[in-house]
Amino acid sequence: MKQLLAVSFLAFATILNSFSAPPPTSAEQLRSEFEAALRAKETNAIVSLIYWKDVSEKGKSIDAQETVDMVTHDIVSVELSSWPTNDWATNNLFLETDIKGIHYKPNLQAIGRLNVKFSDMPGFGAQMPYGKIGDTFLMAATIEEKSATLSTNQIKN
Repeated sequence: MKQLLAVSFLAFATILNSFSAPPPTSAEQLRSEFEAALRAKETNAIVSLIYWKDVSEKGKSIDAQETVDMVTHDIVSVELSSWPTNDWATNNLFLETDIKGIHYKPNLQAIGRLNVKFSDMPGFGAQMPYGKIGDTFLMAATIEEKSATLSTNQIKN
């Protein structure tokens, strides 16, 4: 049921996006709009802040479900932070990974992240990578492609 709800929600949000306000033109505006949408539990507004180019239907469904799940928590804060350019583990494991022959990566280059803290989940939160497309700031989504290398799981199987 949750998956059907997420797919329906995403289809509605895609249509709604064509009538929505212009996208954010600064990282602070993205942060502010994202926080306001989270606090208001406006999932359509959150979806409109995600860059959907090249994302599969399966990926859209997963990202939409994560958005639906995120608004069920009480928000303490949403803060901007820079992307750690010198942290190999964060840049390669958080953003890109190979699983069973599929390579997952963001659909835009991350330049920062939105750090969400939840009051009902102390010590846990969400980190949403974002990037810039032209003059627009949007959150990254995940795209899938066949992996050029075998994953550890494939080698064992």
